[in-house]
Amino acid sequence: MNAFLKAWSPLLAALLVVLSIFVTRKTIRTSTATLQGRLTNVEKDMASLRNALEGNQGVIARIATLEVRLGDKLQNLIVQRDSAL
Repeated sequence: MNAFLKAWSPLLAALLVVLSIFVTRKTIRTSTATLQGRLTNVEKDMASLRNALEGNQGVIARIATLEVRLGDKLQNLIVQRDSAL
């Protein structure tokens, strides 16, 4: 039995090393694929947020323009009222 172990132990050790390399490689691939999927989701979320912010900035600009127009119209109405009085 002792001779059998001495003869086969280097081969078994090499086999275990090869198996551990394959298992580690598969685990790393799986982890990488999972991370890639998460990064893709984060990139999509960032793009959505960016689009929403750009849309909000457009709305803010329109509101500011509307305020200026309303201010001008109110000014004209006040002038007309004062002229009528």
